[in-house]
Parts: sequence; structure tokens; C-alpha cells
Amino acid sequence: MTPAIRVFLPPDLVLTRFASATGTPVSELAGPAITRDITRLRHEAMWLMRSLTSAKIEEIGEAFGRSPATTSEGIDKIARRIEVEGHYRERMLALHSAVTDARPAVVIPAACAVIEVRDLHRLMAAKVLADPRLSDRDAKQAALVILSSGMTPAPEIPKGL
Repeated sequence: MTPAIRVFLPPDLVLTRFASATGTPVSELAGPAITRDITRLRHEAMWLMRSLTSAKIEEIGEAFGRSPATTSEGIDKIARRIEVEGHYRERMLALHSAVTDARPAVVIPAACAVIEVRDLHRLMAAKVLADPRLSDRDAKQAALVILSSGMTPAPEIPKGL
């Protein structure tokens, strides 16, 4: 049995896809607001970022303008709620899917240009390959998964790597 390869997404991609899926501006998620709804959404985004990225608690906290202690507490709160509330677990699975399965074209308003999905996959693969937190083998495997999920055919990893 072949072990599953865990692929991490860039934290900024998780945040923007979460914001898009929930209809909440990134500026609100990372802003100073402490209303119940925004705080819950912020904690959900933190939990997804912890699950889908290789970012450390400190890095996640920085993305939201929060301390590591606040970030950890928010992530733990969501994890506990997922364990006991079936409907909430379903919500978080749906958000997880929305973040990981999203394949939109990215529009750059200033230039009014559209980056096609295959180009986005190439950019993501290049970013993964340049990530110093990953070993060469893990980075190559992740990049191949990203490229093979798009329109660009991905080559096989040679056995010796």
C-alpha cells in the first residue's frame, strides 16, 4: 500500500479561498473586529490554515494579526466543536472542500489580465519547489501533484530522487 502524500497549500491561498467561500473580505478576517460572527469565521480560517498549510502557529497568527496564544485557542475551539457537533463537522468539511477544490481563474484588476488555471498550477508548483521548509523530495512530489491536478501533464518522479 502506497502512503498518501500530504500536499500543503500556501497560507495566503487558503485565506483568500476561505474568504471567497464564506463571502467575508480578507480585511475583516485579518482586521480588529471581534464580533461573534467574524471571530468564528476567523477561527475557522485559522483551523483550515493549520490543517492545509505547513505554517506554524506564529505564522498563522501573523496572517490574522493575532498572537500565537489567541491563534492556538481559536484552532482548539474549532477542533473541539467539530468533535461534538455533527452538523458543524459537515460545515467544516464543506469549507475544507471549497478551499482545496477551488479552481478559479485569477483576475488581476490592474492589468485586466486573466491567469488561466494551468498557469496558476505552474505558479503554485514553482512556489512549492522554492519553499525551504520542504525537503527536495517532498517539494517535488507536491509540485507533481499540483501539476497533475491541472491541465498540465506532470512527469513521473525518477526512482532515484
